[in-house]
Amino acid sequence: MKTLLCTCLVITYLTSALSANDWPISLDMACNKALSAVACTFEFTNNANEDLYLLKRGTPLEGLFSQFLTVSVAGSPIEYDGIFAHRLPPTKDEFVLLKAGEGISASVQITDAFSIDTDGLYTKWFGAYTRQRAFRVFDVYNRIKGGLAGYAVTYVNGGPYCKPSWYGYTYRGYSTTTVWICNAFYAFPVSCGSPGTYTKEFGLIHEWSHAFGNTFDHVYGFIQSQDLARFYPDTAVDNADNYGWNYCEWQ
Repeated sequence: MKTLLCTCLVITYLTSALSANDWPISLDMACNKALSAVACTFEFTNNANEDLYLLKRGTPLEGLFSQFLTVSVAGSPIEYDGIFAHRLPPTKDEFVLLKAGEGISASVQITDAFSIDTDGLYTKWFGAYTRQRAFRVFDVYNRIKGGLAGYAVTYVNGGPYCKPSWYGYTYRGYSTTTVWICNAFYAFPVSCGSPGTYTKEFGLIHEWSHAFGNTFDHVYGFIQSQDLARFYPDTAVDNADNYGWNYCEWQ
């Protein structure tokens, strides 16, 4: 397989035959990132001493109309979200003439068919992308935003259940309006800092995700939350710490 590491993405072309030593056509691939888009250029070269016809179907030469490549971020595969076509047998207009010694190239924007957070932050905290999990993440953040805008939230210092190591606590739901603040909360700086730093801002995102997003406490901690995303993404999108760490890395 032809593999390229580019802007935190591993992009692998699926036609492994092209890398075989005796295959007459070679393939070069290069990718680049511009803002949130990732584009890749594929160049096919005829190394034989005769002209060949190359079937465009299932290759970049026809555009991004099939899953002819795989994409992963930080070791986690990204789900193909492009077209699935039910096709008839190929016709002659689906072949392109590639003369001996000549090449042909095509470029595709892979972010048209792979929903990629190109900075890797979504995958880091919520695992491999699927529409269902991404909707859950969006819903939690949207509910936090809506809850803070639509309700008067009460913060109570020193709740009756506070323990020395507790930031604070609240109740799970979609419209809980009280957060109890414990003594440990005041030992930390206010705003999100370097990755893995406990702050008041992180703690409030954690509690708000419970109160408005109905999240759980499956694991605590910077490393533990990343491991949860990598190995148990369905659980990560319901874990309060993952929202706190993800939010702070965006700040």
